[in-house]
Amino acid sequence: MTKPVWRNEKRSKMGNMSYCRFENTLADLYDCDENMDNTEEMSRMEWNARQELVKLCRSIAESCDYVLEQEYPNSEEDDK
Repeated sequence: MTKPVWRNEKRSKMGNMSYCRFENTLADLYDCDENMDNTEEMSRMEWNARQELVKLCRSIAESCDYVLEQEYPNSEEDDK
């Protein structure tokens, strides 16, 4: 899947550090999900980002079923 032109590479790299990337993104995705139908004051850019987000989520879901079956590799360690 190609990245949209509007994506700011520098911003996206600075926004999520590797040690908390999934935690931060999960919280943001819940917020997006709660506001998916709130389109009344949405800009064209935000509308397009919403469309791309849904496409990306579908792609991730289709290609990553195996992730749900994986066990934590360091099962002796507590979650950090």
